[in-house]
Amino acid sequence: MAIIVVSDHAYIRIKQRMGLGHGAANKIAETAFEEGISHSETTGRLNKYISGQMVQYPKQGLCIKIYGEMVYFFGSTRKTETGEYFAVLVTVIYIPNNLKNSALGLQKRKKENNSDVAGEYPEKDISPVQKVKRDEKVVID
Repeated sequence: MAIIVVSDHAYIRIKQRMGLGHGAANKIAETAFEEGISHSETTGRLNKYISGQMVQYPKQGLCIKIYGEMVYFFGSTRKTETGEYFAVLVTVIYIPNNLKNSALGLQKRKKENNSDVAGEYPEKDISPVQKVKRDEKVVID
């Protein structure tokens, strides 16, 4: 879990660009920080774009995350004494149209990899011959 503070400027940008209120802005900021794609996970043109954004916004502790079709800029990112992360959402911008497919594909692959690790799909443990519905009882001799 992370402690996310949304700045006034970020509230204005979220309202302007996404049409969300204060409560939803807090929730999407937390989700973007925890589940978003970081700079180290990107490749190719998307990586080059994020690197350029980091040069354009040279702040100490800057963390850029991609979530959905938006880029989230978190400043003052640090770990607290309790082990939680603390970050301030500074602003939100759109992903350029030519990079949206790359970003969305990367997010989809990340989500699939995380769900495999978490064991959300128990039918993968069953051999293809024995595929059954989840609630159906199976007797194996």
